[in-house]
Amino acid sequence: ETPRAPSQRSADPRAAGGSLTSHARDARACLRRQIRRRQQGPPERGAPEGASAPARRARAMAHTVLVRHNGEVHPILVKKGMTADDFNRSCSIAFANLAEGARVTGLRDDISQYTLELLFQYPSEFEANEYHLVVQGGGGGGGGGSSASSAASAAAAGSENILYFESCDLGLTPADCTDVKALTQLSGLGDAAFEDVHDTFARAASAGPDGVPVLTKDAFDACLNQLLPTSVSAEARARMYAMLVKAFYLSDRTEAQCVNFAEFVAGFALFCRGRKSDKLAL
Repeated sequence: ETPRAPSQRSADPRAAGGSLTSHARDARACLRRQIRRRQQGPPERGAPEGASAPARRARAMAHTVLVRHNGEVHPILVKKGMTADDFNRSCSIAFANLAEGARVTGLRDDISQYTLELLFQYPSEFEANEYHLVVQGGGGGGGGGSSASSAASAAAAGSENILYFESCDLGLTPADCTDVKALTQLSGLGDAAFEDVHDTFARAASAGPDGVPVLTKDAFDACLNQLLPTSVSAEARARMYAMLVKAFYLSDRTEAQCVNFAEFVAGFALFCRGRKSDKLAL
């Protein structure tokens, strides 16, 4: 403070209108604010400075998905459990070229198509790649694909499939996914890192006649004995084995009791924990 002349100073602090008390009160309030900031930690990236703790947590739970439509690419924030109406509102704001009356029913990439329900249930799985919008109504297409591809996508969107592979006309129904989910939970594979499961099968693989790694049925059985939990009953293990062995025979198209290792492991990845991009890298 600027020093005051002796004649300007008050002998009694209370004569200054309680200014010292006000200063002390302000200093305590400032100190309390600083303590609260330290306890809360720095604000989350992307959250405003004054955002509350619940708002910062909600922001941290959102996942950014890159979406393409008619030549435009925009990031869309997706949260677990959000609704189709919320997602359509976000797309309408982001894409000026989205036709009026059009409704987004799903996403697709070069391999498959995904419903919005699948996106909202596992949003983190969609962060690594770029996807096209699947649009119905309003004259919208499938995000720049051919007319035949758009027609196939629209047909898949109207079917009971929640996961559809256009190249081989193969789809998964909700009942299929329920069975897979139950199997992954019962077997513990849903909590197993795909890299560890991959390595287990890789150690059991051998070179085929043309030098390509293969996995025999006996080697597959030995791997399942290592991977399946021993804490469950023999009956439960038999049920799990009966379901998992189907994955082996799906790859054994020549009925030679031997499968291409890379092809088999790519299919078995469906049962394991991990991001799609990490699984594709292996």
